Amino acid sequence: MLEGGEEATRLLRRWGVHERSLVGFALASRTSGVDVEHLLALWLDELGAEHVFAAQRGLIRGVVREGHAQEIAHRAQAFASTLYLGLGRPATTDALARSVDEARQACETARAGGERVVRYASIPTVSFVLGQLDADQTQRISRLLDPLRGVEQQPELIETLRVFLSTNSAWGESATRLRIHRQTLAARIRRIEDLIGLSLSDPDDRVAAWLALRASDG
Repeated sequence: MLEGGEEATRLLRRWGVHERSLVGFALASRTSGVDVEHLLALWLDELGAEHVFAAQRGLIRGVVREGHAQEIAHRAQAFASTLYLGLGRPATTDALARSVDEARQACETARAGGERVVRYASIPTVSFVLGQLDADQTQRISRLLDPLRGVEQQPELIETLRVFLSTNSAWGESATRLRIHRQTLAARIRRIEDLIGLSLSDPDDRVAAWLALRASDG
């Protein structure tokens, strides 16, 4: 479905989804005590909505009708404070990857800021800055992370950087989310800093690294 095109639209129609535009969502819990997948399925059943979602590493990503997105947001807001919901901007059914990825980014923002629900469109700073850049400028920012892409540990280093920045450099929470020891996290951060030439203790450098991650996601 995320690969887009007419095949994605046909697949959605086969599942009973006939809208031309849908909203991507990402839902996660701060604790393992909440069965997020089961809870979401109950909400969708209550709304009479199709189950178009998948779970991976504790994060559920999917798409819903715009009206149902608002209803899910209300439920997440009213639920225990352990839930985080991110919502992307509406997208046509043949190009949903963008909305789903926006939802993931919004969910990360919710977790970092301790908010229940965050809409990608309401994140003014990074999305506004990147929205003002042309493709060449965005690519130049993304290249800041090229030294990470050239090493054998690329996936774990980029994920470590993403988690560390999304938690506002919270060492304990980052180590927990990555399921590694704090000493391992410290070693990875030093490695990242050496490779990209930035200090993640410097606010300006953290912003630059986050912009590079977001530019790469686009």
